[in-house]
Amino acid sequence: PYYCLQVYLLTTSMLRVSSSKLSRVAHRVSTQLQCLSVINPVTNARTDTTGINNTHIIWFNSNYFSTKSSASESKASSCPFSQARELSSEAAATLGINSTSSAVTNNDFEQITLKETPALPIIGSFFQLIPFVGKHISKHYGVPTMEEDNAYEFYSELNRNFGDFYTLTIPGMGAVHILNDPAEMMKVLRSEGSYPRGGISVLTPFIKWAKSRNMNISKGHDNGFFGQGETWRTFRTFLQSDLLSPQAAKGYVPGVIEAAEVASKGASHYSDDLNNYLNLCAFDMFQTIMFGEFTKIADPNTPTDPVNEEFVTNSVLSLNLMVRHITDKSEVLKASIGYTTPSYTKFEGAMDIVNKIANQKILAFKEKWERGELNENEKASYFARAFER
Repeated sequence: PYYCLQVYLLTTSMLRVSSSKLSRVAHRVSTQLQCLSVINPVTNARTDTTGINNTHIIWFNSNYFSTKSSASESKASSCPFSQARELSSEAAATLGINSTSSAVTNNDFEQITLKETPALPIIGSFFQLIPFVGKHISKHYGVPTMEEDNAYEFYSELNRNFGDFYTLTIPGMGAVHILNDPAEMMKVLRSEGSYPRGGISVLTPFIKWAKSRNMNISKGHDNGFFGQGETWRTFRTFLQSDLLSPQAAKGYVPGVIEAAEVASKGASHYSDDLNNYLNLCAFDMFQTIMFGEFTKIADPNTPTDPVNEEFVTNSVLSLNLMVRHITDKSEVLKASIGYTTPSYTKFEGAMDIVNKIANQKILAFKEKWERGELNENEKASYFARAFER
């Protein structure tokens, strides 16, 4: 389960924010974290354990994320989650949600067709990789260039140029289908079957590392948890039992709120390093759910265990390196012929540290559980419930 943190960090690490924008959003981040204390947890969602989890799809209007703030704003009114537009009544009924104001009906959506973005072998749709003329080719085909700090603009422009349903060929991953219509996405979720294909199956550097360490999570010809077969289903069903169900999630909310409250105090300190701050926030809330432990590393004025900082640092490093190995054409080619690059060796070292710390934490927690020495927060944690099962 501790890989859940890495999945979150994988997402946030791909969203780079330029230094000139960081100070303007630091206050907003603090507000968004604090707003957790005024949101009631959703308790009537339905979890489908037959291979895929139903997901709440929330739409955000860009002005909800304005970096300007007003002294008269209340926590609830300034929180983007309190102003989200909800699903259509049909989709909400499928999820077991009571649809309220601003509901969108299926009549609001027209039939969409698949469009394919231009692509070339190896580099896919990322023409910017071609020396000298790459950006000109991208402009000609209407495919934006991906920069360090334009992830939002990149996909917004693709949406404008290619519509709500299109393919994007990513180096090392192949053609990925991008869908922006929530009503259509519900159809996908309903028809995936017992063994849907997920993003974890393309995490080839991680799978290679896990197999080289003989880890149970990756054993078998189907790569275990990273495949699509019955082994994946068994792992997934067990891991999600006390993690994604509404009843379990409701139990974690108090701890997450407390962790977020402490983390929000550190926002101003990281105005020049927001990416690192979000990683620390993620870890604080992650540890609360998994272990019932309040690590408090996002607030620099609160003492914390250096081991926790080491865990986050190496998690972020390993994930950045893994993204590089999946998307960098040179790394992909070298891996395909069995060549171990210095970058991959560095990835292995970071992952070994993450794995070591995680196992130490889990074993120490298990010993404490066996002795009956868990406090109330620890008893309500994911691992306590998992050990009971």
